[in-house]
Amino acid sequence: MIKVFRRRTRDGVVIAPSTKDPGRVQLTYFDERGFYSDHTAADFAAAVAEVIDEGYSESDAAWFAEVSSSDEWRAGMDSCHRVAKINGASYAGLSRFEAACA
Repeated sequence: MIKVFRRRTRDGVVIAPSTKDPGRVQLTYFDERGFYSDHTAADFAAAVAEVIDEGYSESDAAWFAEVSSSDEWRAGMDSCHRVAKINGASYAGLSRFEAACA
């Protein structure tokens, strides 16, 4: 099960089974520029209670599809991918400069 919640026009959180921590659920926050933060909760009920307390309300996949198809989203996610590539290469022993040039 995956649930999408929104707080403002383009500010939301996706709740889904965690791939990082099996048996838990992951809350992944996003805005118009893409995903920016995540953490896990014990279960869906705890995750839903948390985001409701934060001021989010349940939305739907169509709203998320609209937000994530914008040019701003693509540009933001491109930046995230570049940073992840640099960080991954850095962990593999390459300098950040070498990673950025790869």
